[in-house]
Amino acid sequence: RFDTIINKFSELELSQNAHLMLAKSYEDGQEYEQAVESFDQFVKDFPENKRAVQALTHKARIQREFLNDEDEAIFTFQSIVRQYSEEISAKSLVEKARTELIDLGQSPFGFGPYPEVPAGYPYLGALWDNDTLESELVVRVRIKLWEQGTKTLGAAYDPDTGLVFPTISGVIYIKWRESKSSSPDTDSQLYAGLTMGDGEAIEKYRSIFLTEYGHIRTDVQQEPKDFGITIYEYPDGGIDPYEFLGFQKKDNTLGTLLD
Repeated sequence: RFDTIINKFSELELSQNAHLMLAKSYEDGQEYEQAVESFDQFVKDFPENKRAVQALTHKARIQREFLNDEDEAIFTFQSIVRQYSEEISAKSLVEKARTELIDLGQSPFGFGPYPEVPAGYPYLGALWDNDTLESELVVRVRIKLWEQGTKTLGAAYDPDTGLVFPTISGVIYIKWRESKSSSPDTDSQLYAGLTMGDGEAIEKYRSIFLTEYGHIRTDVQQEPKDFGITIYEYPDGGIDPYEFLGFQKKDNTLGTLLD
């Protein structure tokens, strides 16, 4: 009867409800393959329906719990996160999908299994509880740097360049700007328009090399490296996370491992 309603009255909201009830009937009857197919077809036919995310959630649960198909369940959970993260009404289901993926040791954003965390790495408690693709990339970059022997103090993602700037002891990143002089007889001055990196190194650099207003001092003859400070002129020193991690960027919402 549900099939009859779906086929004969497809233009009615009643038909959409019948489609979900048909899928649930398959599940209750332990016809799990048909249930998955029916939930999936509902999403394809009615992608704008507010219950599409619920259909995907049911589909993923069946794939994991009854069909023991973790790969397909992972793909479905990732679809929920990718497609509905911006929808307030779907927030609880998106969070549930994230939790399921973390439990499965998989990235919600399609980056594959989580890497092993090196000994001594901080913030293990909520390491993979990341709301955005970019925040997970930052964590992955930091972990790889730790594996290479660079124990970062933190890191920041720069949306303007798409680069990750690791916070490393003694390292700072400066974006210089030019302050135009009002007098034609006076040269323009450089000032630090943007300063990022190790806070202690920044304070030391400012106290030695910059004036009160951030202009570069001309009376200091020593190099920053003499004080244990490494300077990168922004965006130098930033890391392309996709290249560094061996990921291929497909679009701005999903990354996949390079073959």
